[in-house]
Amino acid sequence: MSALTHELSDYIAQSAARPLEPDVADEAKKRIVDAMIAMLSGSHLKPGRVGRAFVLARSARGGASIAGTRERSSTELAALANGMAAHADETDDANDFARIHPGASIVPAALAVGEADDIDGNTLLRAVALGYNVAIGMVLAIWPTGPRLRESIRSTHGVGQLFGATAAAACAAKLAAPDVATVLSYSVQQCSGVGTLIRDREHVEKAYAIGGMQAHNGVLSVELVRAGFTGVSDVLDNKPSFFDSYTEGGDRTRLMTEVTGRSHLLTTDMKRYPVGFPIQAAAQAMEELLAQGGIRPDDVAEIECRLPATKSWIVDNRPMPDVNVQYILSAILLDGRLTFASSHDYARLQSREVRSVMERVRLVHDKDLDPPANEKGFTRRAHLKVTLKNGAEHVHKVDAAKGSRLNPMGWDDLQAKAHGVLAGLCSASQIDALIDWGRYLDRQGNIRAVHDLFAMAEE
Repeated sequence: MSALTHELSDYIAQSAARPLEPDVADEAKKRIVDAMIAMLSGSHLKPGRVGRAFVLARSARGGASIAGTRERSSTELAALANGMAAHADETDDANDFARIHPGASIVPAALAVGEADDIDGNTLLRAVALGYNVAIGMVLAIWPTGPRLRESIRSTHGVGQLFGATAAAACAAKLAAPDVATVLSYSVQQCSGVGTLIRDREHVEKAYAIGGMQAHNGVLSVELVRAGFTGVSDVLDNKPSFFDSYTEGGDRTRLMTEVTGRSHLLTTDMKRYPVGFPIQAAAQAMEELLAQGGIRPDDVAEIECRLPATKSWIVDNRPMPDVNVQYILSAILLDGRLTFASSHDYARLQSREVRSVMERVRLVHDKDLDPPANEKGFTRRAHLKVTLKNGAEHVHKVDAAKGSRLNPMGWDDLQAKAHGVLAGLCSASQIDALIDWGRYLDRQGNIRAVHDLFAMAEE
């Protein structure tokens, strides 16, 4: 093996036995539970249903569970179905620095291999933590941070999440370093994706391209090598290398610094609400403003919502309700709160009642709210002003949305999210059992309970 490939492969191979700092382990637990919440809820949405149907139609044998069923399949196909379910809507986490949704691919990959291999809870935590670091590290080694990363037409998801899923699966499988190097080579051959996925109107291709594809391909790389496939051992070095296929002006020497340095679990944002990230702060602001009293839907003349200009276009009157800020704010105004059902109600998006409110929502793409060039400032923020017909104004600002790295979610917050998202699919006691399992995952001698937890929302 050559230098960089050897260094990364060694680090991945040793990660299953490397203890995590307490705060990182706790965050890994939350990410696993958070991703499972997304998988369970997403298994009942169209992307989750079609992904599951595709996998079950192939009747592949294996020991990995499929979310929303009591069925099992091969590790790579279960990872595909669960990855699509994890990003079937907008419930999963995201990292602003790397512009990826790490949990949607890394957790399904680690769970699939981990369940089939009967690993313990600590190994799962270490695999997931490793996956986040490799995922973000690989993106930051290829793209310079800032505008060039955000504006690239190449899919950061296709790169970061693939290598994150690959690392997590290889760690869960406890592969030796030489095998990890070959696994990386197979993942390089599967690395792909462009930004056209954002135009998907039904979230199906998007769920595949920001969740299922990378989970599947990362696990497949591991299973190919375990089946005896051989390959090159220097894919990150020599000529040509993986880095030669990207000309974005990155810095390959940054890879190991990012992978072995700070935990990128701590730089990744979680969602309080099952809607697109640019809406998180706006939804929070509206709910908090209504909780203060004095605002009735019929009395509202205008809702002015200011969002950072770099992200606001993503949620400006989109055809999907969960990424349409005008719709989400209107639904909260009418209902007093946001639910999983209301945030995914396509019919209501077109209703006369909601449309009449949406006409009063004015979105301002505010460059003054954009983060600084180094992206160290607030990124999940919204400034809301509700003007009543009598001229009264109600103003509320959220500069660090709950769940963002600057205002992280605790276990009580995650439990509240789980009940809000999974109500109607699972009983309250089942939801609490999921939270408890995750909270004490480091005490689990194996992760077999995943099967029963995934079956909670069986149709």
